[in-house]
Amino acid sequence: MPPERINTTTINKYSKCPDLLSDVYQIGLLIYLILYNRTPFKGFIWEELANNIKTAQPSFPDTSFINYKVPGEIVNIVKRCLAKKPAERFRNANEILESFEKYTLKETSTLVN
Repeated sequence: MPPERINTTTINKYSKCPDLLSDVYQIGLLIYLILYNRTPFKGFIWEELANNIKTAQPSFPDTSFINYKVPGEIVNIVKRCLAKKPAERFRNANEILESFEKYTLKETSTLVN
């Protein structure tokens, strides 16, 4: 759940319904999990996890869990997806795709030249 939806109490865990910006946050979480084979936030109990999601900044190791260098452009995409403030995230999944395409096209042209 993105930080803006989280209540730190165990009774009412969320404060509002999901929207497109929540989906963008979830996409960022999935990409992070694929890259690092772990989630960006830890917590043994709900209150600890909720507090970490709301306040902690995830770490971005230089290499993936299979020991490949993670390009800075990909890290920037994930960071933007996981931004604490919804207004700082991509507006929708299409914007994420456009950023990936821009990066992959740039990489492809660099390899060709």
